[in-house]
Amino acid sequence: MSKRNFNDINKYRTAIMGFAALWIYFYHEQGYEWCHVYFSPQIVSRLLYFIKRLGFCGVDIFLLLSGIGLVYAIEKSSIGTFYRRRLERVFVPFVILGVCTALVEKWSIASFLKKIFFYDFFFVDTISFLWYIPSVIILYLFFPLYYRYFKKSQHKFRFTLIFILIWLVLTVLFKDFIRYDFYRFTNRIPVFLCGILSGWLIREEKLCLGKLSWVVLGISLAAGILLGFLTVSRGVYLLVPMSFFGVPAFLIGIAGTAFLAKGFSLVDNKLVGNLIVKFFSFFGSFSLEIYCVQDLIDDVFRTMMMSTYEHWMENWWKIDIAVFLCTIAAAFILYYFTKPRNFSIFSKLSRTAD
Repeated sequence: MSKRNFNDINKYRTAIMGFAALWIYFYHEQGYEWCHVYFSPQIVSRLLYFIKRLGFCGVDIFLLLSGIGLVYAIEKSSIGTFYRRRLERVFVPFVILGVCTALVEKWSIASFLKKIFFYDFFFVDTISFLWYIPSVIILYLFFPLYYRYFKKSQHKFRFTLIFILIWLVLTVLFKDFIRYDFYRFTNRIPVFLCGILSGWLIREEKLCLGKLSWVVLGISLAAGILLGFLTVSRGVYLLVPMSFFGVPAFLIGIAGTAFLAKGFSLVDNKLVGNLIVKFFSFFGSFSLEIYCVQDLIDDVFRTMMMSTYEHWMENWWKIDIAVFLCTIAAAFILYYFTKPRNFSIFSKLSRTAD
């Protein structure tokens, strides 16, 4: 990775997203039996279980990359086109999954509308239905206004730091008045803001990473893992409610993304390494859809297969593999039929306006 720029994050963005998507997938998988089934040494299974429990950090990687990507997106399109493309990419799969889930779980029309238009997200529970989608759409909506003043600022790092400090102060002051589950979203705002800063630095080729920078990133990653263990396994409180979604995820999200990009760049010129990059890039190309479908597929197919196998505990690995393959197949189908060139409802609606 060049000392003068950080372009490998853009180069390997899809592969990094694939890694994050798979990490989140295993985080959401039920129980921890897969650790014991596939790895008999107890120390290995415990390590994998801890890695699984940190899978929520994949969301922070997504939001960091989203912040980076939005900087490029807004610079090459009008505000109208920017919003249309974001909604087209995110909201259409969300609605389709809403319809499918409503049919499977027999939601009422009122319940469907409340989930799809974020009423439940704001007033009931953030995880009522695919919480990440409402969260990222909210960030998309406010991004152009934030970026307008960010771009005018003479000191981008200071501007970002001030907003993060404002976020921290408000979070601490209002921690007794905000619904607890809402911190799943608000605790991710700092990493998104850092993504915007990183995107601007990368675009302007002003991000210099020398040996000292990598040492700092290494320490940050180690600190994030340690704090992740303390908050997840020991219940340690760090600054904000849902602390594991705070400082640990922030550090792992930023440092982890940097090291993933570095790792992919180092192995990409080798045969096996190139295959690894392509492997993760494949999943990264429809990472959003994997997130969208995994809970529904897991609930439906795992229940069905557990009822099929009389001794399902002895066939756990078969169930895991089958559910994973069904999830990937469903996600790819959703991706194929909702990607802009195949299903462009917002483009058609706003073609004359553009």
